[in-house]
Amino acid sequence: MKLTRTEILKMASKEPHIVDIKRADLNGDPYLLGIKDTKGQIYFDLIDEDKISARIKVEGMMICPCAMTLEEVDVPYTLDEEVIFADTDEDDDAYPLFDELDIDDLLLQLVLPNAPIKVVKEGKIEYPIGDGWRVLSEDMLKDLRRNEIDPRLAKLKEYKFDDEKE
Repeated sequence: MKLTRTEILKMASKEPHIVDIKRADLNGDPYLLGIKDTKGQIYFDLIDEDKISARIKVEGMMICPCAMTLEEVDVPYTLDEEVIFADTDEDDDAYPLFDELDIDDLLLQLVLPNAPIKVVKEGKIEYPIGDGWRVLSEDMLKDLRRNEIDPRLAKLKEYKFDDEKE
């Protein structure tokens, strides 16, 4: 959803803007695929003639990839931020706002630093298998190593005792 600068100025210090995002996707980020079911409010306030403050209070679901299967995993989040918008690019502490503001992009930028680095889906995980390879769980690896002979001691298996030589 996009808001023009004049719409934001009309809402300043009056009523909040209601945020209701069904789904917004982010392409190319390895930790966050997008957000969905996001609801909340944005309160705009005029600081001076070229700066606008926005108090953002929203909650929803982050869509993150599972670290094992790359399937989508829903992670709940809440966001309570204050953002300042300015008419110029020169102010490093403010987001630039010239003609319009895309609420979806703004929320994605604010949620991105809060995205977890590793998420594993709940329940049983089916590990991927390919041509001549497969991913093993910790338990499967322990079982394989339990039956495996230490290569440093493998030569001892060939040794025959004196009473076995006859």
